[in-house]
Amino acid sequence: MGLALVLQGCSVVKLAYNQAPELLYWRFDSYIDFTEAQAPRAREELARFAQWHRNTQLPEYITLLQKVQQTVANPAEAPQVCALFDQARGKVAAMTQQIEPAVVWLASNVSTEQLQHLERKYTKTNTEWRQEWLDVSPQAAQKKRYEFFVKRAELVYENLQDTQKAALQARLAQTSFDAQMIYAERLRNQQDQLQTLRRIAQEKLAPPQAQEVLRDYLARSLSSPNAQYRRYQEQAIAQGCAVFSAIHNAASPAHRQQAVTRLKGYEDDLRALLAP
Repeated sequence: MGLALVLQGCSVVKLAYNQAPELLYWRFDSYIDFTEAQAPRAREELARFAQWHRNTQLPEYITLLQKVQQTVANPAEAPQVCALFDQARGKVAAMTQQIEPAVVWLASNVSTEQLQHLERKYTKTNTEWRQEWLDVSPQAAQKKRYEFFVKRAELVYENLQDTQKAALQARLAQTSFDAQMIYAERLRNQQDQLQTLRRIAQEKLAPPQAQEVLRDYLARSLSSPNAQYRRYQEQAIAQGCAVFSAIHNAASPAHRQQAVTRLKGYEDDLRALLAP
C-alpha cells in the first residue's frame, strides 16, 4: 500500500486501493495462517490501517507527485532522482509506526504451528527467489534487471523510446548486482524475524517489552547489521538513481511532457480516492 500501487492506472488504482484491506489480509494470511479467533481482529486492524493511510498518506503522495512532475518536465540528474526516492522511502517509517500495535498483538498471540507455517512459506519463496536470480546465468539475470527497469520506467513514460532503452542498457552495464549478497541478507532478516516472534511468544512479553523487541528488529530490517550489505544497498540505490536519470535525460522534450501529463493523471486519481 504505497506509492508503487498508485502508479498503476486509474481503474486499477481505485479497485486495488479500495480492496486493500482484504488483499492485505489474504497476503498476510498466506504467511501466518490466521486462526479463526485471530481473523476478525486482523481484519479490523488492517481496515483501520487502510483508513489511516487514505486520510494521512494520500495527501502526501499528491504533494510528492507534484514534485515529480516538476522534476520530469526538465532534464534531471541522479541526485534529484535520489532526493525524490528518499522522500518516498521515508513514508515507510510512518506506516511501520502506525501498524506497530497490531503487530505487537499478533506477535504476542502467534502459535508454534503458525511460526512453523511461516518458516515453510519462507522456504518456498526462497526457493523461488533462488531459481529466479541465483540459478541462472549472469546474462539471464542482467536481462531480468533490464526488464525490471523498463517496467518501472514505463509507469511514468508509458512506452520507452529507443534512445531511452539504449541509455538504460548502457547505464545498467555499469551497475553492480550481487544476488548472493542479497539472498544472504534475505535469509538473515527472515531468521531474525522468526527469532523475534519466538522470543515474544515464548517469553510471553508484556506489550511494552514486545514493542521494544519489535522495534529493535524493525530497525535491523531497515538498516542491516551487516555493514558490507549496508554499503552495497546504498551503492545500489545511488546506481538506480543514475539509471533512471539516464532514462529520463534520453527522452525527447515531447516525451517528457507526456510523462508530466501521465503523472498529473495519477495525481487526479489520488484526489478522486480522497473525495467523499
